[in-house]
Amino acid sequence: MAGKSKVLVIGGTGYIGKFIVEGSVKEGHPTFALVRESTVSDPIKGKAIDNFKNLGVQLLYFSNAFVDHTFILCAAAVLNYEGDIGTYTIKAVDEPRTLNKILFIKPPKNTYSFNELVALWEKLIGKTLDKTYVPEEQFLKQIQGFVGVEASELYPKVKYTTVEEYLSRFV
Repeated sequence: MAGKSKVLVIGGTGYIGKFIVEGSVKEGHPTFALVRESTVSDPIKGKAIDNFKNLGVQLLYFSNAFVDHTFILCAAAVLNYEGDIGTYTIKAVDEPRTLNKILFIKPPKNTYSFNELVALWEKLIGKTLDKTYVPEEQFLKQIQGFVGVEASELYPKVKYTTVEEYLSRFV
């Protein structure tokens, strides 16, 4: 491969976008972030812009006058730490095994049924919660038919944050 691909992140100052921008830079990709001109004066997003500049990210500005909606780059997975989402997303950029596929981020230690997740939370907080059962089959029917690859299988050397590690931060 002749070098790293250039990565353009749309929505880089958003919650998940920040992790993707940082993951891209960490992996050595020439990284560009499309941001609104008004973002610079926003007290919170302005800090992200400053961080991007310090990381060497090329900022591409556009005016709010050209759009009437928000651009969002969303890389989401259930029960994953946001930094891990950014890492896996950027690793997949130049990966032939992910070409024309959906990348699922579903590491084995983060795959819980709803009941298992509640049991883990109860263990961590030392309490038993009142529960109402929702059939898993109902949810699974909605996600059947996707063709994809699982990120932690493609990149076994990535140390992902387990659900238990993530939830332990809150107790």
